[in-house]
Amino acid sequence: VPPVIKHLKIANLASKWHTFALSWTSSRIVWYIDGSAVFTVHQHIPHRAMYFIANLADYQMSSGRACDGTMLIRSVKIWQQ
Repeated sequence: VPPVIKHLKIANLASKWHTFALSWTSSRIVWYIDGSAVFTVHQHIPHRAMYFIANLADYQMSSGRACDGTMLIRSVKIWQQ
């Protein structure tokens, strides 16, 4: 069973544009925000083709409300080593 992310301490992402990145190798997946690694996993790494999906899917927030925000995407770049 993959690990469950309970809570990540991340600054207010609504204040300006940000760069999000994902590095996915056969041994780990690392998520980045503005060039800084914010989460890494070394287990349960998928080894098959995947599709890119950008959405606001979210579990309920700590305040008890569902996510009601807006997401603006300026560009998407995907490359393979």
